[in-house]
Amino acid sequence: MAYTGTSIVDYLKSVGQASDFSSRTKLAQQYGITNYTGTAEQNLNLLGILNKPATSSLIQNNSATLTPTETQSYQDQINKISQQIKTIAPQIEAITTPTANQIQTSQSVSAPILQTPTAPTIKEQYTTSALTNLETQRKAVEDNYQKQLTATQEKAKQAQAKIDELTTQYKDTLEQAKPLTEPFRQALETSERERLKVEENYFANQTLVNELETLLTEVNTSLQAEKDITGLSSIRQPRIEEATNKATARIGVIEATMAARNNQISVANNLIDRTSAAITADRTDKLNYYNTLLSFYDKQRDEAGDKLLTLSKEEKGWLEAQTKLLENDLAVSQANVENIKSLMTSPESALLMAKAGVNLNMTPEEVNQAIATQVERDNIEEVKNKYVGDGYTFIPFPNLEKDTSNLMTISVGGKELTFRKPPETGTTTKTADIYNILSSVGIPTSVSSATGKLNKSYYDKLVSAGIPYEVVNGIWQNIIAGNTLEEIRQGIKSQGGDPTILDKFMTTLQGENQIINPFQ
Repeated sequence: MAYTGTSIVDYLKSVGQASDFSSRTKLAQQYGITNYTGTAEQNLNLLGILNKPATSSLIQNNSATLTPTETQSYQDQINKISQQIKTIAPQIEAITTPTANQIQTSQSVSAPILQTPTAPTIKEQYTTSALTNLETQRKAVEDNYQKQLTATQEKAKQAQAKIDELTTQYKDTLEQAKPLTEPFRQALETSERERLKVEENYFANQTLVNELETLLTEVNTSLQAEKDITGLSSIRQPRIEEATNKATARIGVIEATMAARNNQISVANNLIDRTSAAITADRTDKLNYYNTLLSFYDKQRDEAGDKLLTLSKEEKGWLEAQTKLLENDLAVSQANVENIKSLMTSPESALLMAKAGVNLNMTPEEVNQAIATQVERDNIEEVKNKYVGDGYTFIPFPNLEKDTSNLMTISVGGKELTFRKPPETGTTTKTADIYNILSSVGIPTSVSSATGKLNKSYYDKLVSAGIPYEVVNGIWQNIIAGNTLEEIRQGIKSQGGDPTILDKFMTTLQGENQIINPFQ
């Protein structure tokens, strides 16, 4: 006769098995009960798993539709998921062992047909597809960069050729050539700004691709590590959800951003929807499972329409509460996704969201806060670059500076930025004098503003060439002050610097095809 008590120790003794704590711990591990400490709840759970005779006839009634593996999976899942539904076994036993008065009316009870969990398959397909697309995206970034770079270089080459032609034609009257070359100097400067923008976009896309690769590798490793956990038990593995959902939510934003930066907003929205489906697959599986249990208990009735299996008010309330929580969670998740889609309306807004670290799990409030923080960072960086472009030197650690007499501090977005002021030139240089100075050393006048400031696009170009920004500022100030290149070279040497850096400075501004070497 089946054991009907509630003590796991007594049950083990009744079937001739060891009942000590060590033996119970091994049994708990064998049947999927983790961190066993011998609590009453764990013991009841273990008893429900081991005391199978009370449920065998129920399962056998549907043996034609359930394999032994499916039957075991169903029974294990019932015991795990329903820790608060502790009366299932006694109820089933009552049905499979009817009283004399019930024999004539008892009806067979079929086991519930549980839907196969879809989350593992959906997530694996999603990750595999994303990994496959990764190399395509990387190649597209490289190809697009080379195409745009070639186009801007060709524009610059054509503009410079016209400047050289006119300069040669009017070499004895530079003032007369100046208005003729000005449109081409503007075109040259525009092409240079375009080149810097192309490079900025390229590096931004490269950063996104690299982060995407890291996240996809993380998700794929997590999924492969858990791949042996299949069937119904997979929906009970919080590690899969926690390890992959956060990374997947970020992957969705990055993929959408890269599409949006190519003005493919509709593609970006589709990518977000696809990612959302992968993220919510686990919760959808759980919701389907709970709904199946509720439906199962409601439909088991005899010929008179009376229920053969019933849940107590508390048990049914618990299942319904879990269902409502999941439904609400899925609704909130969809609302979060729709909010992000509504904000990703342009390449600029998409990049801002990606830089801010936005992911699909964020609420509208969290997204707004992340974007506001990123805007503040960008404003600070913009102000810093402006001052540096005007000849100031940014001082990241002013408290370490010994000489603070020439320092200035400004406040941007609540953060203080400290700069060293540029050296005084003594007198204000006229525009005509600036053009004459630059022409005398072979530097295109288009690199300078009318007040003698190095245009930011060329400043960025020099820094990109590997010249420290403080060296760029120093050389430029000396040139505008009217010092000869030889004087600047000697000054660099006297300060222990490498004078060949001046050659790089001049080469970068002059262009490879029109180098003037005043030191030969």
